[in-house]
Amino acid sequence: MDEAKTEKQLYEICENRTKKHALNALALLKGKTFLSEFAGKGRRQGFENEGQIKPPFEKKTKKIGLVVSEYNSDITKEMEKIVLAHSKKLNVEITKIISVSGVLDAPLAVKSLLKEKEIQGVVVLGAVIQGETAHDRVVAFTCASKVSDLSLEFNKPVGFGVIGPGISKENAVKRIKSYAKHSVESVAKMLNALEE
Repeated sequence: MDEAKTEKQLYEICENRTKKHALNALALLKGKTFLSEFAGKGRRQGFENEGQIKPPFEKKTKKIGLVVSEYNSDITKEMEKIVLAHSKKLNVEITKIISVSGVLDAPLAVKSLLKEKEIQGVVVLGAVIQGETAHDRVVAFTCASKVSDLSLEFNKPVGFGVIGPGISKENAVKRIKSYAKHSVESVAKMLNALEE
């Protein structure tokens, strides 16, 4: 090759051209129409280094936070265990856990986590059992509204794993697994959707 003056230059040119071809092929697979700057223009390329190629099929681990209400801890602690185990199957890492007294305290903890750059989403866990008044509805609806607003404010998903309102303790126990799994699954799915 007349472009390379040394064996080392020849190696670098070949490596860089291979990277350019690989990047163009990946771009085409993704449906993009713009390729490397001089692709298809009949110009030899190779001295420009494209850097390391990161395969698109390598899914990065998502980093999320977890907020757990201590009220009805017999339920929420079980939910926490399920979320921690299930998150591993979803390629999600729980990097920080904040315990709060009750569900109404969750929005402030959620906001604190969403402010952190490395936290990509948050899961909220709680159980609001029906009492003799409508207090359970006020608590659950207020929390749901506030964390939904925070999700939009920070443009990060928040999984709402709060069982209730209007539920008995017995029925809340029956829903531990489904609410826990769904809350972390919703965050993982949303993060994947936002990534595409």
